[in-house]
Amino acid sequence: MHQRAKLLSSIFSMIVLLQIVACQTVFAKNTVLLDEYKIEAAYLFHLASYVHWPARHRAGITICIVGNDPFGVFLDEIIKAKPFTRNAVPVFVKRLAVGRGISRCNIAFIDIESISEKFWNAVPKYHSVLLVSNSPTFTQRDGMVKFYSENNRIRIEVHLQNVKNAGLRISSELLKLVKLTPSGSAKGTE
Repeated sequence: MHQRAKLLSSIFSMIVLLQIVACQTVFAKNTVLLDEYKIEAAYLFHLASYVHWPARHRAGITICIVGNDPFGVFLDEIIKAKPFTRNAVPVFVKRLAVGRGISRCNIAFIDIESISEKFWNAVPKYHSVLLVSNSPTFTQRDGMVKFYSENNRIRIEVHLQNVKNAGLRISSELLKLVKLTPSGSAKGTE
């Protein structure tokens, strides 16, 4: 009986240890994701300073989070700390449901979980909205800027033709940080 209790105790201890290890792994993964979203939120804010919109957008830049919001308060905190672009244009944040009011945005971030046919059908074609996502295939369609991870760094891919088609221009200062790829897009690093 004593050996059976000892065996059960050992099994219980092993189960608890495995659960602790599993929780630490999930926590570490979530911490990495949170760090990635913090960097992506900062990129979104800084994109507002390096994109040239038509004159009607000079009163303010609206960054919209469409569908799922992976940033939580990170983007809000960045804008609260620095509410203007480098050209003294105010920056605002809005959260929208998929398919709602994207044409009122300057930058629309669409998380990978919110990309769908419903989204693509609702996107205003060529209406001066910079479309940004973290979806791996985003720039293969009409997407303009994609965030992706490479070598433990968040990188940016820009599809220049899609940007031009929307009537937007990206500053040469930002383009200096990117390299052209054979597909006609540009890739850059943080």
